[in-house]
Amino acid sequence: MSLRDKACPFLTLVQSETNPAIVEFREGTTISYKGDVRYGRVREPRDGEVYSSVLYGEYTEGSMSHGGVVGLVHVLEGGGDTHGNQRLNTGDAPLLHAHRHRSRPTSAPPEPNGMHALSGAKLASCGYVSDRIKSRRLELHGPDENIPFEHTGRISFEWTFHFEKNKYIWKKSGKDLTCVMDRRPDPHVEVCLARQGDVRTPGKISFLHYNIDRFLGTEIKDLRGLETLFIMSLCLLIDSAEAREQERAASVTVAAERPPVPSKNGSASTASASAHTPTTPEVQMITDEDYEAENPNEIVVGTNTDLEMHIARACNMLMDDSVLFIIIRTRKAEAAQRALQVSLGVTRFRHRQGLKELHQYVVEEEPERKGPRVINLDDSRPGWTPPPNLAIYLSTIDLPDLKPENRKKAQQQQQQQRNGSSSASSVTSGRTGSFGGGAPAPNGNRPPPNAIRPPPNGTRPAVSPPVPPHSGSMGYGQGSAVPSIPPRPQGSGSGSDSGSGKLGKMFKPNWRS
Repeated sequence: MSLRDKACPFLTLVQSETNPAIVEFREGTTISYKGDVRYGRVREPRDGEVYSSVLYGEYTEGSMSHGGVVGLVHVLEGGGDTHGNQRLNTGDAPLLHAHRHRSRPTSAPPEPNGMHALSGAKLASCGYVSDRIKSRRLELHGPDENIPFEHTGRISFEWTFHFEKNKYIWKKSGKDLTCVMDRRPDPHVEVCLARQGDVRTPGKISFLHYNIDRFLGTEIKDLRGLETLFIMSLCLLIDSAEAREQERAASVTVAAERPPVPSKNGSASTASASAHTPTTPEVQMITDEDYEAENPNEIVVGTNTDLEMHIARACNMLMDDSVLFIIIRTRKAEAAQRALQVSLGVTRFRHRQGLKELHQYVVEEEPERKGPRVINLDDSRPGWTPPPNLAIYLSTIDLPDLKPENRKKAQQQQQQQRNGSSSASSVTSGRTGSFGGGAPAPNGNRPPPNAIRPPPNGTRPAVSPPVPPHSGSMGYGQGSAVPSIPPRPQGSGSGSDSGSGKLGKMFKPNWRS
């Protein structure tokens, strides 16, 4: 048990060595430490109840003193009334506004069920008719007062009792039990810590007086009665848990030792032979429901999953301030109704606890198809069919994008964008040609341009050489042949031909050859 304050003393639950029906509350941390006995729980039978126990307190004044955290019971000798009732005080603790009386006989104290260090002062008693009933009997004695003790947890361990107009709640996490004072709308205040024992380590209980003193005298007046209720209610919870474990272990043992029932047509030898034949265990196939979602905010509800576990997980996730929304998702159409039950359970839990209401958005999703895209040309179904996949968003804030009208507009915009992109791609593909782009290849209906039209019959027309101007003044007659123009020597010319002249010098051809 990890106490908030390690220096805080606590009581240890020790099984009595003489009588197994007695559990002593001693000072100390281990069984070997023989501290003073503060309280004793005794199992006493009662008509009509399967479980009944009584809490007794010590009465010797010299062996008791008030500790800083664990309050002790003092019986003031000579301070009683004519009926033998003794007044209880808390030693050095502040005087209580209402003193609780405990009945004790005037003669020598008896030893109920073999108890030696405990008196006959009955502090409290508890019991129940059936373990399945959500209410328990919890009573304070001297004077007698019935305290309602009920199971108020919807999806978790939570037992509640009311005392002096205050509400106290027992919560459990593993073997650790915590009792808190419910002060809504203010946060809970822890007033008691306990731990259930096992074979190796005993149980422990500690009262957090540094929290109790904050309300002492105002909201808490009967401190001794409150501490008695803490111990008695803890005994009730621990004993009922141990009884359930014993019943479960006994049922498993009986089922293992039960002989097989032979068939009517089979013989005893066949039945005995089949009894020694090992049975093959049922093979469990792993499905998609056995895997958790990749998103930590998602809860995948299957056809065979535990709804209570899903509801508890969803409520715990929404308790975190950093989680704004969760998603309850299905992977099969048959699990849609179960997902709605999980959402309804979360809503009911928060409503009963007085928490903030959630925004709920239901989105129908189509399953992801693997492979090529398939266009469904089938006729629409005449009746309504459940959606293949369902996603329920439970959010602490408003999500406008998930509202039905906004989601429908978004789907229409996406469809328009898809249609526009498909038409644009078709136009682009019509403009582009074959590989490499460019102008499309001419077909038979479209004639090529005149500049590249081929000549008829596939012959190239003859081209006459150019005639220089003023050819008559050069000494050539009209009937004389025109000499060919000699090539221009490289390297001569104006500035525009300087580059070509240099290249001509570098690559000078052999004109004589």
